[in-house]
Amino acid sequence: MLTEANYEEFRANVLFIWICCNGAYFYIVLKLTSSGDPTLINDGSFGPLQGFTIFLAWIVVFRVFFASIYICKWKWRYAFNPAYKVGMYNLERTYRNMRKNKRDGDLSSDDEEIYEAAKRIYK
Repeated sequence: MLTEANYEEFRANVLFIWICCNGAYFYIVLKLTSSGDPTLINDGSFGPLQGFTIFLAWIVVFRVFFASIYICKWKWRYAFNPAYKVGMYNLERTYRNMRKNKRDGDLSSDDEEIYEAAKRIYK
C-alpha cells in the first residue's frame, strides 16, 4: 500500500499549504485594513486590498468558467461520439471466467486470497 501512503501524504501536504495560504491571506487582509483612524469605514479609495481581492475573484471566475466548458465538452463527446463511450465491465464475472478457464501458470498463487478479499469487500 505504498501508493496509498504516498497519496495520503500528498493530500496532507496540499491541505497544509492551503491552510498556510489562507492564513497568509488573512494576515495580509488584517495588515492592509488596519488604519490609524478607527472611525474610518470607507472613504471610497481603491487600495491594494481591493485590487488583490478583485484579482482573486477573477481567478475564481476564470477557473469556474473554463472548468464548465471542459466538463460540457466531455459530456458532449460522451453523449454523441461513440469513440468516447466507456464500456461496462463486470470484473467479478471476468475473474470467474479466468478461474474457470485456468491453466497451469495462468494466474498467480495468491488468487485465492484476492478472491476472498474481493468477496469481503464487494458483499
